[in-house]
Amino acid sequence: MGSGISGPVITSQAWAPDNRRLVYMNDEGRIIVRDTATGVEEGIGAGSSPTWSPDGRWIAFLNFFRGAREPYDYVLIPMEGART
Repeated sequence: MGSGISGPVITSQAWAPDNRRLVYMNDEGRIIVRDTATGVEEGIGAGSSPTWSPDGRWIAFLNFFRGAREPYDYVLIPMEGART
């Protein structure tokens, strides 16, 4: 177990509807998308509690780090090449 932004962290994860990609928050408070077939990981921003839209075209997460307009703003990130 790693040591994260506030000590040891167990983060939330969510599988994409295509059952190939996983989105999670790492120990440093960054949202990561991992393609389990290729092992490629892509960082998409700082935040927590990531989840996929039902069609796999978007990821939503809480952005409570610097630059948030309001505490606990949700951010939507389009996923290019989404497999539906």
